Amino acid sequence: MYQGKRVLLIGARKKLLIKIGELLNQDGFQSNYTTAVRKVDEIILAHDASQYDLIVFDQGLAETDLQILQDKFNYQNPQIKLVQWMASIPSLIVDQIKLASHDVIVKSLSFEFLIDNQLQLKGIAPSHVLIKHYYLNLFQQTKEQIVLNFKLDQGEMVVSLPKKKRNSFIVITVDDRVLAIHNQTKEELLTQ
Repeated sequence: MYQGKRVLLIGARKKLLIKIGELLNQDGFQSNYTTAVRKVDEIILAHDASQYDLIVFDQGLAETDLQILQDKFNYQNPQIKLVQWMASIPSLIVDQIKLASHDVIVKSLSFEFLIDNQLQLKGIAPSHVLIKHYYLNLFQQTKEQIVLNFKLDQGEMVVSLPKKKRNSFIVITVDDRVLAIHNQTKEELLTQ
């Protein structure tokens, strides 16, 4: 599904970029990275957006530098997909990249976030649903929890979600395609 998709990672922390790259490579992506975040001209000279399908930015990039890079990369390749990661959680970043790389919209499931940390799922066609919860604990350690791993036929169900934590995210995956990422902390939703 992701075989051969080319990704450039731009960030300050080399160990984090290496870990993300390893996870991407396991899923068939081809990844490259640069830590030259304070040298925008160097990044532009060393990397041409036409050589990539996606370019992913560290959330800590200066706003002006991010805008310069986005403008330049969009000029080089108008079809490029640009992603700024939500948190320094490697598996979550990979899920963001997967969400951004989809060309086909998942139609076998619809969902709605309800009050009291509940999620309503409506199965339109049989599908495998995986719901994960990512968060950072008080010690800034990454935690991942499987909330639901289930084959859903047609029909509806309500899933209780974990309580919101600091830097807390819910990822909905259907038939191995990331359908949505919900930032519980900021109440933001990324979808296809």
